[in-house]
Amino acid sequence: MEKPIFEPITHDGRHDSLTNLLAPPLYYQEMARELARFQRSAIELCAIRLELPTTSTIDEIVAFADVLSNSARAEDLIARIGEFEFALLVRGDLKVVEKFIARIDFAIEISYACVAPKPGEVTLELLNRLDQIELTRATTTFA
Repeated sequence: MEKPIFEPITHDGRHDSLTNLLAPPLYYQEMARELARFQRSAIELCAIRLELPTTSTIDEIVAFADVLSNSARAEDLIARIGEFEFALLVRGDLKVVEKFIARIDFAIEISYACVAPKPGEVTLELLNRLDQIELTRATTTFA
């Protein structure tokens, strides 16, 4: 079995070496912290999974990571969690997610899914539920 060319390898255990976004371990740790905050207070959260086509090049992956970073707010968590897969945790409801997706300005057709946590739900339960949601395709216009 061949090893993927651009798997999310971290240079410091905290960031993805290709995109400099959060690495999966740090993303999941921060997600658990935000979910605990969600359980204690009245904040709204949404987890988003974004996928690029498997034919994407390294340059397209890096460019998309840059677009995500520039489209997100300071309080949003962004990570590269797979070869062509990105994850975000945003404060806000599904309307905030729709506005975020609309702000993504990129030439490649992306697919995404999002889910809001339920009271008492832990990180793994939320991620499993997010993985089970069918991805929606979004085409944007990158000039």
